[in-house]
Amino acid sequence: MRKNCRKICDEMEVQNHGSIDYYIMQEVCIAASERSAGVVAAAISALLRHIGRRKIKIGLGGAIIQFHPQYQEMLENYLKSMAPINIDWELCIVEEGSVLGAALVAAIAVNMNLK
Repeated sequence: MRKNCRKICDEMEVQNHGSIDYYIMQEVCIAASERSAGVVAAAISALLRHIGRRKIKIGLGGAIIQFHPQYQEMLENYLKSMAPINIDWELCIVEEGSVLGAALVAAIAVNMNLK
């Protein structure tokens, strides 16, 4: 982590950075990641209640899932405490999620026009 923080400070041309700066950067990143996972889990939990299915798979994709080594675990832990207990949910990594999402939206739009 310190290597990454040092690299970021160098790239941003921050003068005189050291261990305490790296520690603060790490703590801020952890707090932001935890907050993000909590907000996303709250939104997913609300959707689970609204959808009402007993069993559902939740697709995850994007840079945060790809590059943050603990994000999926954080999200899962928040969901365990927020999601309705009567719903059997599972998190699944989706490769090329944006392409699949666009295809799904297009299919729904075509289906709506046919009715």
